Amino acid sequence: MIFPFVKQTKNDAETRAVAALFAAEVSAGQVILLQGDLGAGKTTFVRGFCEGLEPDKAWEVDSPTYTIVNHYPIGPGIDHIDLYRLEGPEALESIDLDGILASDTLTFIEWPERLADYGLTKVHFLIKIEQSRPSIRDIRILKLPQNAIQTV
Repeated sequence: MIFPFVKQTKNDAETRAVAALFAAEVSAGQVILLQGDLGAGKTTFVRGFCEGLEPDKAWEVDSPTYTIVNHYPIGPGIDHIDLYRLEGPEALESIDLDGILASDTLTFIEWPERLADYGLTKVHFLIKIEQSRPSIRDIRILKLPQNAIQTV
């Protein structure tokens, strides 16, 4: 995969296939930000990523909108965080974001713009998913400079 990577997908299966390819590009401890409107396909992308790491398993990957953090015991471990409903620094403390980011798990963060005041310094990839038409997704994957401080 060459970055920036841009691909238009026509259905969930194609979106998952892009994510499965992306799985070969990451390593333990990396942080991946997911941007996109509600229903854009962020959780579908994470599901495809898990399938790419272990294609012989049918992974139950659900949106963490209400649980806030879902953990999947695959590879080094995957933490899938949805910040859509969180407000304020106390909410970030309640999910132990510092502990998650200090671990060796791969971390996907949906709605990273909620971290604007957090001072996130460990970000490796930014994935933007836009739904241009029903079931058509434009996926852009950016590899960020090592240890870059990003304002999302």
